[in-house]
Amino acid sequence: MQNKQNQTETSWLSQENAKGTGIFLVPDITNPLPRSVRKEFVENITYEECVKRGELALVFKWVPQTITTYSSLVNQPCQKKEKCVETCVEPGCNCWDGKCI
Repeated sequence: MQNKQNQTETSWLSQENAKGTGIFLVPDITNPLPRSVRKEFVENITYEECVKRGELALVFKWVPQTITTYSSLVNQPCQKKEKCVETCVEPGCNCWDGKCI
């Protein structure tokens, strides 16, 4: 069972010990706008490692390499910028304050 902080698609969790990319939203204390966040990407980690590292992140998502590559996520992290409730369908997007970012 996942919490709201973990936005990983459950269908991506079928392969044990698979490697992927962790996407973490963390507070951006350098930005004067309220509730500003920045994305941090961690390459070549398992889902379990992502969950451990994401414990103090605002939200996080693990994307397996079978879905898309680290390079693709970093270079085009979120294209659609749609409204969201708890998660975003696009692999490079995280739901934050009702928007995919």
